Amino acid sequence: QRHKKTKHKSHHVQVPTQTDTALHLEILLRPHRNSKSKYIRYTFIHTILISIMKKLGAYMSSSRREIRRILTHSISHSSRCGHDILLDASALPSSSMTARWNSNSSSSNYVRIVEVSPRDGLQNERGSTLVSTEDKVELVRLLRRAGVKHLECGAFVSPKAVPQMSDSGLVLERVLRLEEEEEEDEREDVEEGQREDGIVWNGEESSSRLSVLVPNVRGIESVLEVCRNTSSWSNGKCLFGDDAVSIEVAVFGSASEMFSQRNIRCSIDESLDRFRDVMEVCNENRDIISSVRGYVSCVLGCPYDGLEAVTPSDVAAVSESLVKIGCNEISLGDTIGVGTPKKTISMLQAVKASIGDSSDIAVHFHDTYGQALANIYAAVVEEDIRIVDSSVGGIGGCPYAPGASGNASTEDLVYMLHGMGFDTGIDLDKLVLAGSFLAEEVLQRKTSSKAAQAILSKNAVEKCVAS
Repeated sequence: QRHKKTKHKSHHVQVPTQTDTALHLEILLRPHRNSKSKYIRYTFIHTILISIMKKLGAYMSSSRREIRRILTHSISHSSRCGHDILLDASALPSSSMTARWNSNSSSSNYVRIVEVSPRDGLQNERGSTLVSTEDKVELVRLLRRAGVKHLECGAFVSPKAVPQMSDSGLVLERVLRLEEEEEEDEREDVEEGQREDGIVWNGEESSSRLSVLVPNVRGIESVLEVCRNTSSWSNGKCLFGDDAVSIEVAVFGSASEMFSQRNIRCSIDESLDRFRDVMEVCNENRDIISSVRGYVSCVLGCPYDGLEAVTPSDVAAVSESLVKIGCNEISLGDTIGVGTPKKTISMLQAVKASIGDSSDIAVHFHDTYGQALANIYAAVVEEDIRIVDSSVGGIGGCPYAPGASGNASTEDLVYMLHGMGFDTGIDLDKLVLAGSFLAEEVLQRKTSSKAAQAILSKNAVEKCVAS
């Protein structure tokens, strides 16, 4: 209808099934391949794609590849005829584009970043000096000021096994009180829906999510005790002014039998039995526990069994078991950082085929071989993943994975995603300050984030010039 003034009649096609999608799209585009019109308007193609997706009810990989093939052929054909074509990047599902249709996301280009530095980042820090509770709480405060809404704040594990997490109960208590204090300070000064940091939040992301790792029932009981003694809870949230805080429990399994034995001293099947007990306690306390996250370690290789010992089907099987137990979200971790984009895509496709919805899948990459950002790019752009774990300054590792280096740097990740047109809700400059505090003031070393190093150097030069 938008192009009915051209000399070719517009073809109206109804799309009843997925198998007809590619053919119908090709018919819809055919009149414009030979058109003398200078531009194919991006809104036209965007309307077609959205209409198809709504009728199909799902955005299947096979359809994306076929649609991409047709659009690419149409563009190249028109270019050979000497016609210029103007296409909006966010309208086309091409591998080179930066935004994809995701019917389960609040926004097709929103990526939720899970900040893991207070837990996964610090747990591998060794030495005679433990990071103080005050520094951990200050790190969380700075991360929240930067716009981070989902973060790990501790692990209720044996202090002998992971000494840096020995004060997780106190950290959680202090963070919950921090939320209350900040809300009281801001309530009178901030317009409705807008925070002091200038970021506007709405819908699901208007609440902060605090994730705590638990290995067993004793761990979840400790979490519940802290929460009940600190705040009043209802429907899985603790309300403070216009904001809300929810508690997420995380359980951690493995796709590798040997790593499971070394990490949590039990087989994969035995770990799943433990998680069922944890889930039972969570279900009995839904006034506090809003969700359960399932971590799967060694999804692209094991430090003990070898790089080829873990297959995509192994990862899919463990992920499916966690979903059946009741996990709301699955985080797939390349624990030793050996993955590549090709292997990442194969693994994700297997998991998606097993558990379905990609909106419930997160990725967690370590940067041992410098592949973390490349793997995240493949996950987000090629496989529609919209949840990514990362750590400011790239700190982290695993005490039970020899040779595993730090996590993907949150500063580098945010810089990349924003440059690609994605939204994270995070202020990069404030994020750099949080990472700088952790690296330089707490850990007494230079940040490993390339983006942070560049921004800090630039700010130093500008400050010198200004003075």
